Amino acid sequence: MNKVSFILNELSNLESSDIPCIYSHLLLNLLALVSPSDFVFSHITCQARSILTTAIMGSLGPITDSLSDVPSTFDVMDDPRPNDTTLPPFMVSTRRGFLPRAHPVVDLPSDFGALNTILENMPLVKADGTSGLLMHGKLGDTVLSDLPDLSEAVEKYADNLPLQNALYRDYSFLASAYLLEPCHLRFMKGEEYGLGRDHLPKQISMPLSICAKISGFKPFMEYAGSYALYNYRLEDSKGGMEYDNLRLIRAFEKGLDPKSSEAGFVLIHVEMVKNSGPLVEGAMKALEGVKNQDRDGFEEGMGQVVGAMKNVNTVMEREYHDSITTQSAISADKEQACGRNQSQTNTPPSAPSSWASPLNPCFPTASSTKASPRNRSASAARAEQTTA
Repeated sequence: MNKVSFILNELSNLESSDIPCIYSHLLLNLLALVSPSDFVFSHITCQARSILTTAIMGSLGPITDSLSDVPSTFDVMDDPRPNDTTLPPFMVSTRRGFLPRAHPVVDLPSDFGALNTILENMPLVKADGTSGLLMHGKLGDTVLSDLPDLSEAVEKYADNLPLQNALYRDYSFLASAYLLEPCHLRFMKGEEYGLGRDHLPKQISMPLSICAKISGFKPFMEYAGSYALYNYRLEDSKGGMEYDNLRLIRAFEKGLDPKSSEAGFVLIHVEMVKNSGPLVEGAMKALEGVKNQDRDGFEEGMGQVVGAMKNVNTVMEREYHDSITTQSAISADKEQACGRNQSQTNTPPSAPSSWASPLNPCFPTASSTKASPRNRSASAARAEQTTA
């Protein structure tokens, strides 16, 4: 089998889960073997169009097997229009890739003062270094006594989509912490994970359902719109998106400390997605090259795609350095907390250093899932049946 046939065969055998970088390298190698006049070039560029369109559409749905299944048009913005509050925050652009069009909304209107106060006091360790509501198991009672139903305030700002996304982020953080607080307390005592609370009070469920519907999300914590990509701010507004300038807006544990593993785990993902702008731009250049049968333009675009993926992978390599993800680290946190509970009954347990805790519904701990693999899903299912 000659090299051209071999690479074409490799392309046809790739699974949909393979990363775009593999596609890119194979296509570049294949193009090096043929000329624009060859019949195979037309076949290659057709494959490239399918692959690149699929890469762009990946955030919107499953990868498809043929061009007939891919929408014929898909708007990719050159100008993300960061000041336009009538557009959804998440729209693909060549400048910001899959990041929101503008930096996330940090400060809520004064109408949401009670919500903001609870969220600032919620983490195990607050921004000022003192222990918060989750450390003492007081979040649930505080929600019931201090948080009103702000549904009317949410509807008041229905036309401001970035603000709606911020409200979705904040209410989904609160919903997750409220439901899983009992699990966290048991976990820190060395007990089995157990069940979370079996319902959400209306002062969480009603506003959450409204802002989630307006924002286009389900009413529970989601990776991009809540936990990670809409949960960063810049420490220095003029400093850009360098990693050391990124901070979390909301956190469960020690995440408001930028050196914590919770912050490290989330912000490393923000830095990875920061490189998606050049990735999208390269894909668009390559597609334009396909359209115009411009081999040089196509190769330039594909080269930019490969370069962007290399940058993403370089950042990804730091994940285990910036966040503690090992079971031994989690076990050490539990042992420390249990020891403090036994010897200092009036002193709250220290916050765990790992992001993988019962408070994080996106990434359950190994020990919690081993103890009761269906408990998290049971709590999540009940959460969707919100109480009026």
